[in-house]
Amino acid sequence: MEYYYRWTRNWFECNYLCKTFIFFDGVIFSSHVALNIGPLQGWAKGNLFLMTYSYYIFYMSLFCLMLLTGQPGYMMAPKRTR
Repeated sequence: MEYYYRWTRNWFECNYLCKTFIFFDGVIFSSHVALNIGPLQGWAKGNLFLMTYSYYIFYMSLFCLMLLTGQPGYMMAPKRTR
């Protein structure tokens, strides 16, 4: 029961390494979006591959952030999913 309990509450406090990761992840994602909107003229005028890649980048950034901060819903996900 103790094993289950430790993953069902938000136990993690974000330290400077966590904050640094969040900052750089935000910068990289913002740069990715700015590049696709600006020089690539809106994801190369609707290129499905680039839009899918942007969705994937957003999803992975969010998933990493939730795992990093120890959100219970993500920590309790099956090992194959994590």
